[in-house]
Amino acid sequence: MSVAGCNISAATLSSPSSGPNPNSRFRVPLASSQFYPNTRFSGGAPVSLSLASRNLRPRSAKVRASADNTANRIEKLVSRLPNGALAADKIFRLIAGATASPIAQYISSPTTFLHSVDPRIKLIWLLALVVLPARSHIVMRFGLVAYLAALSIIVLPRNVWMDQLGRVSLLSGILFLMLGFGSDSVPPLVQLRTPPATVTGLPNLPQSLQGYSYLILKLGPLQFTRKGLSVASTAACLTFTIFQSASLCLATTTPEQLASALRWFLLPLRYLGVPVAEMTLTLMLSLRFINLVFDEVRNVALGIVSRRINWKLLTVMETIEILASYIRRIFKNIFSHAEQISQAMIVRGFRGDSNAHKIYFLSDSSLGMADFISLLFLVGVASGAVLSDRFLI
Repeated sequence: MSVAGCNISAATLSSPSSGPNPNSRFRVPLASSQFYPNTRFSGGAPVSLSLASRNLRPRSAKVRASADNTANRIEKLVSRLPNGALAADKIFRLIAGATASPIAQYISSPTTFLHSVDPRIKLIWLLALVVLPARSHIVMRFGLVAYLAALSIIVLPRNVWMDQLGRVSLLSGILFLMLGFGSDSVPPLVQLRTPPATVTGLPNLPQSLQGYSYLILKLGPLQFTRKGLSVASTAACLTFTIFQSASLCLATTTPEQLASALRWFLLPLRYLGVPVAEMTLTLMLSLRFINLVFDEVRNVALGIVSRRINWKLLTVMETIEILASYIRRIFKNIFSHAEQISQAMIVRGFRGDSNAHKIYFLSDSSLGMADFISLLFLVGVASGAVLSDRFLI
């Protein structure tokens, strides 16, 4: 046996009765002959040990250190994990900063004309802003987006509208690019059935005098066509109007007012067996509970950031464990708040019957000048959307 070119002495065993027969000899390591000098076979014949030193051919053995390779691979994977701007500390700071501004919460100050508009008219506006972007011309779609952006700048505080418009615009922009370049980039696997002009003997059709082109932009294998523009503009504008109009409505209307407006619209369904009172109470509690959810997400994130954890000294599993405990703490606090709300309702006399329990909405249903102006403007926007779809090409 040779390892890495070393010369090893070996011992030759032979029986005295049979003589030195080369065929009966076998080799054992030297270490075995040193520990067992008087070795005998089962027949009782002694065994003579003769040491023979032979220079064996040096051979090199290559051993793969699988443990070292695994360690190197793990180090490479760990080095590729997010760090710096995307580290866990940065993520918690982003969460705390994102939930710092009011999201889907009522803002009482400063008081604007939108605060005085009747909540029933606001719900009609919300329904119209959901339907109009999908049924109007592309010019009208971007006009609605510009109108909502201008209204947000006028009504909301500066830090609030900058935060909200930034997020909604980023989401809508990403959606616009993905649908614009992805809806018509793959060429259809269809062969044209119209024979060419050279076969039919007919002259070629003249080109359009207005320079119409189905292809708008081409970036390598991606192409931005008129179909992609239509699909992307509809989806992006609809996303922007839904999110921003809902934020404006929740920022300028109390949960009690929205619940009262919804109850006013759903009252005729009460005769059909629809639980209007339960739906109204559920909506009001849900709108009240949104603030608690965002507060808990922000407070728990601030609690982790304030402990100034040295994330570089933690392993990947320890970081994942902290993230899991963060999510677990949020749900625990939310369920605790829900239990406190239910106990408070029971103390105030609620026994599960929404019809028997009196709910004070604290809302004035009288219509003012701002309501009539809002209705006239709504009629004008709806008429413009319908006419633009018919007369604009």
